[in-house]
Amino acid sequence: MNSTAARVWELAEPLAARSGLELLDVVIAGASGSRVLRVYLDAASEDKSVSLADCEAISRQLSDSLDAHETLSGHYMLEVSSPGLNRPLRKLEHFERVVGRRVKVTLDRPVGGRRNFAGRLEAAGGGVVAVRSDDSTLHEIALVDIDQANLVYEFEEKTRPGRRR
Repeated sequence: MNSTAARVWELAEPLAARSGLELLDVVIAGASGSRVLRVYLDAASEDKSVSLADCEAISRQLSDSLDAHETLSGHYMLEVSSPGLNRPLRKLEHFERVVGRRVKVTLDRPVGGRRNFAGRLEAAGGGVVAVRSDDSTLHEIALVDIDQANLVYEFEEKTRPGRRR
């Protein structure tokens, strides 16, 4: 995470927490003059979900805070939303919540000749995540080596009556 994204994280995280939300990710995309700042929020507990009103409120508060702290220079578009089905995994706590589910992990540099790993998350702890790939190989990956990671949502496969597979 670059220093600007880290600064945005510092400003956005307490705003989200005050609303009972959790900051999942901060992404800055595009070139100067046409940058997009994406902030992804999730519910901090199972009994709450992220609403449009939550996103609007955090967007207004974060926009004011970014301007007051002169965090981003030039023009940018701020997008605040829930992460969708394939939610990003940034912190150890994010991984711990999805142990047993499918994930996709991209490293910032190759380890053992590979940068991309996909499979079932077997464990998360001690700064390491363990991903079992579809060929049953267990890959232990240091959290500090991860550039990007996402939950891979698994849709239930339903067959239609009268149709053969």
